[in-house]
Amino acid sequence: MDTLEQNDTLAEIVAEKLAGKDKTITLQFKAPAVAAAMASTTKTKNNGFYISIDPSITQEEQFLAFCHEVAHVKRHKFIENDTPGNMPPRSIDLTPEEIDELGFTDHQEEIEADSLADVWIDFAEKNYKSNGRGEIQGRLVALLDWTEGDNTRILTALIEMQKSMTADIAKKDAEYQRTAGGSQKSFDLMAELEDLEKSKEAAERVIDQYKQREDLRHYVTKFVMNSINRK
Repeated sequence: MDTLEQNDTLAEIVAEKLAGKDKTITLQFKAPAVAAAMASTTKTKNNGFYISIDPSITQEEQFLAFCHEVAHVKRHKFIENDTPGNMPPRSIDLTPEEIDELGFTDHQEEIEADSLADVWIDFAEKNYKSNGRGEIQGRLVALLDWTEGDNTRILTALIEMQKSMTADIAKKDAEYQRTAGGSQKSFDLMAELEDLEKSKEAAERVIDQYKQREDLRHYVTKFVMNSINRK
């Protein structure tokens, strides 16, 4: 069977290529410290990273989690850990809601990681050629050909994510309106709605940031071309 763990060396090479900036990435196939997580990442003091992926989840989920965590490494700052990758599995028994309430979830960073992971996964799917390779290995090999482009692909993924969230909010809100007030189901739906609203707001902030980057990129390109033409 073609698994991410069987291709761990190739996956680490791909991760370091995608993350860039001389980052060293080590994959571990063990349950993350946070019980509710599929994967997690810790950082060493010499710009090294340990990504722990739950081996009990499906290969599709492992590949998605892999791309999501590498996106975090590429885009976000981490607190250095003296013993990275050594926290006992499932030692932090918190639900996603409890983690959110404690302020440990940065919705904007999660949206950024999701959108970049989606772009990588889409690229791997479109450029995957088996050539006798398994599906996971074929996707990883495809990602070796990834090159940094402009922000358009990521912006498109973000806008699609925002549309999906808007549809989910409308659906949950309609369901909430049909639910008796004060019931456990109504409380659960309200919590889901609040979480979706936070994620949508975070997506909108990230979209604005990427649009500003695109505007700046076009301005700089135009300035450079005008400078060349004047010579």
